[in-house]
Amino acid sequence: MGATDFGIRYVTVDGDDANDGKTWDSSLLTVATAVDSLPAVGSGKQRRHAGKVNIGAGLFDENRKIEYNSNLNIVGVGTGGTARGDSQGGTMIRRAHDGDLFGPSAEFTDWGHHLRMSSLTLHGNRTNFPEPADLVRLPPPGFNTAFRDVMFTQSSRYAVRVTYNAVNLYFYNCTGSVLEGFLHFTLKPSANLCNVALFGTQLDNCGPYPIHIVNDTYGDANNVMIYGLETEATRPGQHDSVINVETLPGAGNPVWLTVDGVSAFRARSIGKGDTVLAATGDGTKRPRWAMRNIHGSGYKRAFHDLRTGAGSVSPLRNHLTQAVYPAGESEIGAV
Repeated sequence: MGATDFGIRYVTVDGDDANDGKTWDSSLLTVATAVDSLPAVGSGKQRRHAGKVNIGAGLFDENRKIEYNSNLNIVGVGTGGTARGDSQGGTMIRRAHDGDLFGPSAEFTDWGHHLRMSSLTLHGNRTNFPEPADLVRLPPPGFNTAFRDVMFTQSSRYAVRVTYNAVNLYFYNCTGSVLEGFLHFTLKPSANLCNVALFGTQLDNCGPYPIHIVNDTYGDANNVMIYGLETEATRPGQHDSVINVETLPGAGNPVWLTVDGVSAFRARSIGKGDTVLAATGDGTKRPRWAMRNIHGSGYKRAFHDLRTGAGSVSPLRNHLTQAVYPAGESEIGAV
């Protein structure tokens, strides 16, 4: 009878993918191989590898997509890296192929649950691999996903992209730098965002709309919460708006957001941004906002609905300015 496989793998820069990866002494070299070697559960289109991958310090170039579907915990020793690709004592996983760095396997059709990443850097290597690709694409739909102390950098598309459902999606003390976008949702029929939250996140030069929510065709969205977000844009074309909720004509339900504590800086040398928080698109189901402590430097307004004209007259909002929009309060009116 074989030894019990406890579903834990180890990856180091001195590892070998011919090893079993079950101890530090028999570590693997690549994260993709480590994930593939985890015990498989389910069958057919619901088959998935589940367990934990511990990664040592150093730079890990992945020459194929790291395929995950659910029940995966990836743990490094710290961010410690730079956008140039230096791991600097931390754990850096770098894309070395065309396509997404992390994503579901092509044949997977079940729900993705319980993806967790902590204490590492994800590097998109877009200089050498310019094809548009995401660092992490969540399985449709994805439940219970958490990133803690993760740096996302150098992606030619998004740090994290949600193409259907996202329930219980959390970011704790994460950083985004030199991206085409940090977080992107596309809400399709019967899709929803429930309990999506960012706590203590720093975003620097993360595309024209670092956080972009597209509400399309009866998508639902509740409890999207952002607390303690800091952003800085120093390059042309960056951060025209920090958060953009785009409502398409087919949307049947509004997006609800709570935003408490945003400090947004946009260098005047790259032009003045219109607004920190933006509501765009032609749909009639406009987003509902609860906003407090919005500080914008290099922006005209804290909030602006480009369809209705409603918005704030200042980039600084130090108290609750909009309990429920479009009902609004006296602070919110036509610009």
